[in-house]
Amino acid sequence: MRTRTAGAVEHILLMEVQSEQYDQILRDTSADVQRLGSKIDGLLGADLYATDDRTHVLVLSHWADDATWGKAQWNDDMQNAVVARFTSAQVVHSRLYRRIALEDESEPS
Repeated sequence: MRTRTAGAVEHILLMEVQSEQYDQILRDTSADVQRLGSKIDGLLGADLYATDDRTHVLVLSHWADDATWGKAQWNDDMQNAVVARFTSAQVVHSRLYRRIALEDESEPS
């Protein structure tokens, strides 16, 4: 199992979708996540979430650092998957977040 370090980053891809396209977008996104998960250097994993009202799909991808995330954006398979998601959804929000280490404020025992 790969672990995330303090330099790790998370990428959030939130898609607002039409309910009649929800099932297809969910299948396509799931296939992309599974296919790319083992092929892209620096991608530690990804999680796929969907809302019960069939209006939103969220992909949370975990990256070793921002350099590997940036390099992956030039990968043809990654580009094709991202373009497909942007064209199939009504609205897409994409944002990269840096992991912030939380300090343990508890007293030592």
